[in-house]
Amino acid sequence: MSKHTIYHMLGQIAVTFASIEHRLTELLEYLLVEDCSLVKPYVLDRLSLNQCVQKTRAVAKLRLWGKDKTRSELKAVLDAIDAVRKERNWFIHGDWFSENLTDYSYSVTVLNYKPRLQPNGVWEYLEQNRVTKLKLKNLLAKTSSALDDLNTVHNKIRKLKLR
Repeated sequence: MSKHTIYHMLGQIAVTFASIEHRLTELLEYLLVEDCSLVKPYVLDRLSLNQCVQKTRAVAKLRLWGKDKTRSELKAVLDAIDAVRKERNWFIHGDWFSENLTDYSYSVTVLNYKPRLQPNGVWEYLEQNRVTKLKLKNLLAKTSSALDDLNTVHNKIRKLKLR
């Protein structure tokens, strides 16, 4: 797997995630105020994806009251986004190319220096992950699927009379 292939796939993942972040912010804005306002540019614009997911969950619980099917669809989409967000962060913020690659390399090592508290109470400061082209393809597929599902539920919610 060449650096070019890795850069190309990471770029696709990053662009798809940017679309997820924008669409989710638009949905949260709509759930907060149905008509256009200054909420998005002045309040929601700098939220992390994690914060946006959590706030969307909380607001949707109130605004989609009595719309159990749609709320459950949104919950499933938010769960998928949250799961793929964690995996994406590993790849996007990891330290790539600690070894020499050739076009025929099967995998590449990605290092993550972010301290993480393990269940046994011990801090781990270095985590390694062997990434293959298949792993990147799977992440791209999950990311694209999450964006498609978010667009579907977003469009459905915009047609509802909200509480």
